[in-house]
Amino acid sequence: MIIDKEGKQTLPLKAGTHTIAVKAVDNDGLENTETIKLKINGMVEQL
Repeated sequence: MIIDKEGKQTLPLKAGTHTIAVKAVDNDGLENTETIKLKINGMVEQL
């Protein structure tokens, strides 16, 4: 599961491989995109 800054669940993920792209833009207009690949086996637990 993906959790935002307020602690709310935003995207539930099931078992399998998922690719998530995260894009950040600062006040000067500079931007960066990171791609994260997640592999989930079975149950997902919040630690």
